[in-house]
Amino acid sequence: MNRLGKKYLLAGGALEIAAGIISIVLIRFLLHQDEKLVLFSNEVAHDALWGLVYIYGVNAFKILAGVIALICANKKSMLSVVLGILLFFAHGFAFLAKEQTLAELITNLIMILPAYFYLSGAIKNLRSTNA
Repeated sequence: MNRLGKKYLLAGGALEIAAGIISIVLIRFLLHQDEKLVLFSNEVAHDALWGLVYIYGVNAFKILAGVIALICANKKSMLSVVLGILLFFAHGFAFLAKEQTLAELITNLIMILPAYFYLSGAIKNLRSTNA
């Protein structure tokens, strides 16, 4: 076997890094669109804050997993398989978590593709016979 998994893992890692960075940039852009002062109740502000922490945390995890994939692509690594499973389940959970509009559905379908490339590349890389 010629380490086809290495190529998929490199592509999946690069796509996860790109997806994480693009998501963070878009979130920052959207947050600064409306600069007028809006007063929220403590509960709404608390929920919004934890929502932002969650979104930034997930995107930071995507970037970290992508960097680890790029580092571990030259060797067989169970860590990349575990991270691929976590990424795939995180995207699957986001896909199935709530009722979605058509735009959210399409976005989640597109965002699950890098996780699929990552996971399939990590599994192929782990199963390959060449070191």
